[in-house]
Amino acid sequence: NMGELGENEIEYHRQVGEFLAKQNNKVKYLTVGTLAEKIGEVLSNYGFFVKSFDNNKDVACYILENLDKSNTIFLKASRSMKFEQILEDETLKEAREAIENLDVLVDGPFVLSLLTKDCLFRGSSNQRLIDVKRSLQEGKICLLEDGMNYGL
Repeated sequence: NMGELGENEIEYHRQVGEFLAKQNNKVKYLTVGTLAEKIGEVLSNYGFFVKSFDNNKDVACYILENLDKSNTIFLKASRSMKFEQILEDETLKEAREAIENLDVLVDGPFVLSLLTKDCLFRGSSNQRLIDVKRSLQEGKICLLEDGMNYGL
């Protein structure tokens, strides 16, 4: 869910689905939340594999049970979905293990006034791309270099 979009939030989520449907066709999509499910509905209509979840723990368990090291995982997180809880809450061990398997994390709220189509994987120019594996190795936030190929 991108929970900071206002009254047109459902339509904006559907637009994300339309945009993603025009990208790589060898992608499986996992969504979390009722709004993100709207993205999944659009992608399903285009024939993509989509699985929707109600919460972070359930998607984390799915990732751990179904994906292997050869998969590239791209996570679009949202402050409204409280992804920071995954790192802070001791009861979310499965979710933290799933984070260790992530490659890229989009960080920061979507800001409609900063909307752009020119930023790799981002909806607004204030968002940053975090290289999760490198960040975990170095113990600090490492940003993804634009143009790096993560198989997406």
